[in-house]
Amino acid sequence: MSPQINRHVSAPPTSPPFTSHDIGTTEAHWDCYLDALPPLFPPTLTITTLSSPRAVVVAPHPDDEVLGAGATMFDLCRAGWDVRVVVVSDGDNSHPGAEGLGHQRQLESSQAAAWLGVTHPVQFLGFSDGNLPGHRQEISAQLLDILDGSALVIGPWRNDGHPDHAATAMALEHACACAILAPEACVWQYAIWAWHWARPSDFALERTGAVDVSQAAQHAKQQAIEMFQSQITDHFGATILPPAVLSHFRRSREVFWC
Repeated sequence: MSPQINRHVSAPPTSPPFTSHDIGTTEAHWDCYLDALPPLFPPTLTITTLSSPRAVVVAPHPDDEVLGAGATMFDLCRAGWDVRVVVVSDGDNSHPGAEGLGHQRQLESSQAAAWLGVTHPVQFLGFSDGNLPGHRQEISAQLLDILDGSALVIGPWRNDGHPDHAATAMALEHACACAILAPEACVWQYAIWAWHWARPSDFALERTGAVDVSQAAQHAKQQAIEMFQSQITDHFGATILPPAVLSHFRRSREVFWC
């Protein structure tokens, strides 16, 4: 997350100015929509002892990967996938001037990934939180090498309503178009802030599907979210992820645009 969410910001045309402490759209408004979504499945690949299918999960800020796809990551790891996590920004602008925040957020992201079963170290690209729109080409170039050979790529939705999320999504889309992905590869996009500011009628939802995650994955995701104390408490300042926002990430299904 970033302080751009805590103050009014410019966003895609589908998104009004908003803050994480606005009342927002309750989870109850999304229930019927979520129930009606078609099931979504990772590509079916043969897993051997020599080679596991690779999934790359890309996050604009440390925590987006867990909020958007944490339960799916857990189930993929248990199914034998080689899951990699890439975090684009340093995350140190969620509370400007807070000493040690960037290091803390990296630690939180690393601990959460390990809890979900990810065995590779989280890869932090280190771009400045809040300034990703100005670095789309550089981000895309760095992602290109990471994506080669991937069978599943998961990243933010470009219409999520946050400039960093949109920039990361566009950089990732370009990288996917240029990368040498597995023949069966799928690209999925998750929303974070749209669940808060939007309503189901705001979008064309034909390209969405939902992954039904295991109960163990739901539980693991909640435990992983708890590791982001810099965002869910007021330790460094204002709470970035209050309970009303977190309610959208307790679902038994994770929704993706695909």
